Amino acid sequence: MCYKDEVQKKNAEKLQRKFKEDNVPKFIRDYLEDIESKDGALKYWFVLKDFLLWLIKEEIIEKESVSSITIVDFNQLYPQHISKYLRQKEENGISPTTLEARKNIIRSFLSNVGFYKESTIGDIKEFFKRVKYKGISSNNNLIRKFPSETQLKNMEEKIMKKKDEFIRVRNLIILRVLKGTGIRESGLAG
Repeated sequence: MCYKDEVQKKNAEKLQRKFKEDNVPKFIRDYLEDIESKDGALKYWFVLKDFLLWLIKEEIIEKESVSSITIVDFNQLYPQHISKYLRQKEENGISPTTLEARKNIIRSFLSNVGFYKESTIGDIKEFFKRVKYKGISSNNNLIRKFPSETQLKNMEEKIMKKKDEFIRVRNLIILRVLKGTGIRESGLAG
């Protein structure tokens, strides 16, 4: 079994533990299990759980816990609620870029809820056009995540100064793969 498969298996097991711990309703489990990346599914659950707990706290969903939420409960949800949730999270220090990702996770989840016959959410695109919160799209700041040409050149020069040939060649290959493909570190490690 390769590294990536091992990580996927561990994350799938962790996700199942979270489902048990939080007594996650079946329709939410079904949605999360359908996400191919189990690491992504875990992150989605973190965001959705926070959102659902907020809905309960704000009495938008009148339930005692996430475990008792049903599809019908989302029929009382309006775009203004999502806007308010995102604004409050921004006031609590979460970055607009992260909140844009959260907004997309909520959109994806509610789109899935909309497929159930008990749901009255309707057209999710129209619903989210009325969400007033505007974060920062994550691809607006991509350029800031990359090192400059000068930084890349300096990294290569430092690598070339390594005395151990194996380490020098290995590190140079790693740098070139990262630089040439844009692959993530975790993907390269896998």
